[in-house]
Amino acid sequence: MDALFLYPKHIKDYLHQIRCHAIDMRTYQKKFERLPVGEERSKLVDQNHIEAKWLNDQLTKLPVVFAPYCEFRISQITIAYRQPQVSPVHRLRAENLT
Repeated sequence: MDALFLYPKHIKDYLHQIRCHAIDMRTYQKKFERLPVGEERSKLVDQNHIEAKWLNDQLTKLPVVFAPYCEFRISQITIAYRQPQVSPVHRLRAENLT
């Protein structure tokens, strides 16, 4: 898991929490798929829905949580820009057009 090396503990814990909710959701789904309609199946479907909703709610939180680690700082990059070379002939033609 790359997260162990790239992010601080609170991010690693958050990713672990997401993984656990996803596994729980899938486990509830696998259990209720085999059951006939009834009270036990309904409880598992409800639990599955709770996990799915929690995971869905994280979609709006992910950009906020990871933004500090995905920032692109242009001030840290030196961009070498060289003015294009214009031949004297082209320069004269451009000056005569104006």
